[in-house]
Amino acid sequence: MREKELWQTHCQILYDLYATNFRKDISEQTVNPQGGKGLDKIITGLNDWQTTHKSKYKEICKKEPEWEFYQNTIMNSESKLDNEIWSAVTGLSAYARKTVTRLTRDKNGDKVKLLKNTELYKIFKIGYLNRKLCIPPESIAKITDPNVFTGINQKIKNLATNTLKPRISWFGVPNIDFDMNSAAAYKNERDKLKNRDGKNALITPFTENCHRVRTNIDNKYRHPDSNLLSLDAGALGKTPTEKSTLGKLRSLLGLPLRCDISGTTTDAVGFAKTLYEINGEGKKNQALHILCCMLSMCLSGHHSLDEIGVALSLSATNKFYDPLNPASSVFDLLKNVTGCVLTKPSRYDYYNAKTKNLLWRRQNESMKINIKKWDILYSFNNSRDAINELLDRE
Repeated sequence: MREKELWQTHCQILYDLYATNFRKDISEQTVNPQGGKGLDKIITGLNDWQTTHKSKYKEICKKEPEWEFYQNTIMNSESKLDNEIWSAVTGLSAYARKTVTRLTRDKNGDKVKLLKNTELYKIFKIGYLNRKLCIPPESIAKITDPNVFTGINQKIKNLATNTLKPRISWFGVPNIDFDMNSAAAYKNERDKLKNRDGKNALITPFTENCHRVRTNIDNKYRHPDSNLLSLDAGALGKTPTEKSTLGKLRSLLGLPLRCDISGTTTDAVGFAKTLYEINGEGKKNQALHILCCMLSMCLSGHHSLDEIGVALSLSATNKFYDPLNPASSVFDLLKNVTGCVLTKPSRYDYYNAKTKNLLWRRQNESMKINIKKWDILYSFNNSRDAINELLDRE
């Protein structure tokens, strides 16, 4: 019951932030790939690259069947895209739908007849397109052959760079800025990505043999929060192991268990930056895009708010996330990352107090997850020592 209350509180935190600042701003124009919002330019760029690099594209499809399905089946069909979003929204748990029931009603409180006309549908559409369209640019940027950038337009180069930067611009390694117009410069930057053992593997919060240590869930495993998750929740496919850095902290505090630190959140930051730079649009649209992705992930069970908040802190100045004060922490991080002026929801102090009451800690103790320290934590064998290094106490 405690986990359910905590998760519902997290969903309410994101909903209140959205309702206070953005309800009048979301529209069909915002989420229409052919609506002149830049998505059409990104899709065109991906198609051009596919034509030029057919063999590399096949490699990406083999590694990323999720993208292959979207590109071959969904991308050029608005009706099939609608079916995908309809499935995601109707597959939410009863608890999730109850938490955000106001997103299915109009300004007068009356139920909207068509699901696709609801704010909830549009929020999930933004999250879906963000997740799918970030797969190939990331995969392209990870290919070690610098010639992969031949024939690729600047929009895709920017998207590849912006989605990866939060993960690879890290403490203890060079601040990476790929020059994707120069094969020699690109190779030089790639060669810098070495850990202390000299191997071509970068130690970041997403390193899978170090910090983001997850395992596939088999049919015998029943997720403790399965009644809260949507039918296609990422947490039903993968779960953090006891070696996961964030997993260790989760076991100490009793945080909701989902999929570990959220790569989709860093994608959303980079995607928003790229998308709205194309259109010359401002910080508020970036904040709206990121928040829609966060809300859809938290509601569906793809990631928990803590996993999202830690990932968001990678793009912030101070790189702290406080799980005992999640409302204030997410509010400050979203402002910091986007530069958007936001209004703080009236119930945020209440949500912070409720969270402290639900977590397995003394109510007067504050803890901040210090993301700056993750680069050294993999050397700790004792989880308690690692946790003590991870946290900044006040």
